[in-house]
Amino acid sequence: LNMKQQLLTAEVEKARESWLQAIWSAKAFSQDNLMTTTGLPLKIIFQGWKNQGAGADFTDAHLWIGNKEMKGDVEIHLHSSLWNTHQHQQDLNYNSVILHVVLKAGQNFPCKQDGTVLWELELKDRLQEQSLWLLDDPELWLQNYDQLPGLCGVEVSQWSPEQILACLNHAGKLRMHQKAEKILETWQEQAPDEVLYQLLLRACGQTKYALCFEQLARCFPLADLQKHLSSSFREGRMQILARWFGACHLLQDLHLAQDASIRREQMRCLQIYNSLSKKPDLALPFTGASRPHNSPQRRLVGIFHHLHQWGEVGLLKGWLQILLKWSQITDPKQLSKTIQTDCNTLFQTPSWEVWASHFNTDKAAANQAQLLGKAQQDVIWNNAIIPFFLAYAKHHQWKQLEALLETIFLTFKHEPPNKITRFMVKRLAPTTLAKLHSSCTQQGLFHLHHQYCQNFESGCHQCKILPFLKTFQQQDSKKIKADYQVV
Repeated sequence: LNMKQQLLTAEVEKARESWLQAIWSAKAFSQDNLMTTTGLPLKIIFQGWKNQGAGADFTDAHLWIGNKEMKGDVEIHLHSSLWNTHQHQQDLNYNSVILHVVLKAGQNFPCKQDGTVLWELELKDRLQEQSLWLLDDPELWLQNYDQLPGLCGVEVSQWSPEQILACLNHAGKLRMHQKAEKILETWQEQAPDEVLYQLLLRACGQTKYALCFEQLARCFPLADLQKHLSSSFREGRMQILARWFGACHLLQDLHLAQDASIRREQMRCLQIYNSLSKKPDLALPFTGASRPHNSPQRRLVGIFHHLHQWGEVGLLKGWLQILLKWSQITDPKQLSKTIQTDCNTLFQTPSWEVWASHFNTDKAAANQAQLLGKAQQDVIWNNAIIPFFLAYAKHHQWKQLEALLETIFLTFKHEPPNKITRFMVKRLAPTTLAKLHSSCTQQGLFHLHHQYCQNFESGCHQCKILPFLKTFQQQDSKKIKADYQVV
């Protein structure tokens, strides 16, 4: 047996590292009394999905190491020393690695960038003859492994594209109604204008700044800003931006910009903020870096221009007037065209806006760009406008408004794809969903993932989507048709 394992080890060493990756993904090794090199018991719940981007070889693995449940990444090397050779110990992308799988372990334990010592699994004494078939074409095995559908994909493989999209639209509507119900739970606690304002700022912050921007809206209520939104444009702009920038710590340790326009804004904002008798301080200040075009300054200036669109009319009343106008349009194509035109106006950045041509205080943009572009607008629609007014319609039993919002939701273009949606498309129905049809379809993917999918960190054996899919399939065919619209 030892001789066979030595020969197998030699074969792996002569082959490429991809064979060891294939062996890990196929679990083609003995798992009896599996332990780390330090003697901790190891149990593989899910070996992870093959990573095609930067970082470790496998992502979203689920393991038990000792008495700890671990969820994270797995890196594969022929030898332990290759961890440092590849300089992973200096790379932040590898801090999420929970196990280093190697053919041969070394004497020293490698560490991650954050200083944590890695647990290792050595496979040289666990290789089995039946794993030799992987040697023929390990890359093909890994490619096929990467394209494997989830159990949800197997379940819907016999469904028509119409059924799949209908199911996702149904899930998308459920997600949006859940958001509306959550808003209704606290409906009586504050004025509807303030709720909408807070949702807008939170959505404008997206993931990175969402909590900070929501807290900012609570520190400076819309009612307190209304006098500045109704005053002269430029002075009102400076008064509001000074409060926002100051509370967000964007005026602390101020480094004056080289650009004269930005420098004047900095000095004026600092002057206004220092003159305030009350200076709210965010408990969640900004941390880390962001892409230049997504800087907090640009997002805050962009949402200011949207708020200023309503002037003395008011945020809630202004949006209701727009929605009422849209509800009078019966032709779907005309409605879609009108919505697009109005949104371009509602979220427009003035040509004179200095932040449209600057990423931050130090870096100018090559070209002038909208501060709240189409992608940001889609996020705002899905996380603020639609859920808020759906809650408003439910509260006032306004069925016509509910119907309008559903139509918008089914026709609006989806947000840019992210890790979750790409994962769900690949596991559920990559052909049908190669091009997502609407925002509702994409939100359906989010709903299925957040409510049911366990694939990220435990593989498909704990799939909870199947009951949802089977229940949907048993629904009345008329309801399925109602949930599906070809855009």
